[in-house]
Amino acid sequence: MAIYKESGVYTSVDKTLRWGSLLLMVGLVGLEIYYVMQGAVHLDTWFFAIALIALWCWRCGFDYTYSYNPKEFIIERRGLGMEKIYKYSFTDIENISYECDRKLFKRDGIDKYASRFSSSDANDLRLAIVQQNGKRIGVMFKSTGALLDKMKKLQPAKFAPASKQGKGV
Repeated sequence: MAIYKESGVYTSVDKTLRWGSLLLMVGLVGLEIYYVMQGAVHLDTWFFAIALIALWCWRCGFDYTYSYNPKEFIIERRGLGMEKIYKYSFTDIENISYECDRKLFKRDGIDKYASRFSSSDANDLRLAIVQQNGKRIGVMFKSTGALLDKMKKLQPAKFAPASKQGKGV
């Protein structure tokens, strides 16, 4: 059972940009279908349109919900007819940061990162450093300060600066 739960925040401008960009990409595909019917095939435009739609699906096609309980931090991803739940045990979490700075990846020896946020979410980008299968993973997510403040009350040691914890802790 979750102690606290929150979802992404989408302003009307975010929603307009999110769905307007998809509409433009679908229009590009429609235009290309028209050209194919006229006998002209533009493979470069097809590749570009498919790449843009795939990028949109990856960055904006999902909504995220963040919650936690006394044992774990939970990220739920929903969208495009799919659902996935990521659970990170507090024993595996080394550090949770109010800010996500890409410099941390090199400085703190993070092996890879995982994007667990929608680009159209208006919240600030946060970072949790997680130890999984012997690798340090930077889990990036967007949430309000309220979520982190409440988690900090439950797990204050997890909010120490990453530079003080050292590698592999």
